[in-house]
Amino acid sequence: MQADTQADLFGAPSAPRQTLPLPGTQARRVLERLATGEQIDHAGWYHATGSWRLAAHVDRLMRDFGWPVQKTMVASPTRLCPGRLIARYWLCRDARMQASSALRQADPPETPRGQHDTAPTP
Repeated sequence: MQADTQADLFGAPSAPRQTLPLPGTQARRVLERLATGEQIDHAGWYHATGSWRLAAHVDRLMRDFGWPVQKTMVASPTRLCPGRLIARYWLCRDARMQASSALRQADPPETPRGQHDTAPTP
């Protein structure tokens, strides 16, 4: 049997396929926001959700669901901690496009009440 890649030779696990977290979970909410191009930091996530667990949800997106979330540390000084840094997370363009597509396919828009896919019969 011939190996296709060097990783196959050594039995290294391949990168996980990108999958969606379950609807209604915090990880899904993070992915939905990242898919729009939003860059999320801890302060903004806390104000939007009341949760300080953004890093845990991002870790799950990367480890369990295979999303390549990017991170930059940015200055966020306070009076008590003038050198404080916080993480800002985002998805690169290709990952945003994949996430947007996957989310649209998983959650097709609902048809408003009273509207149907077919024209009324005469």
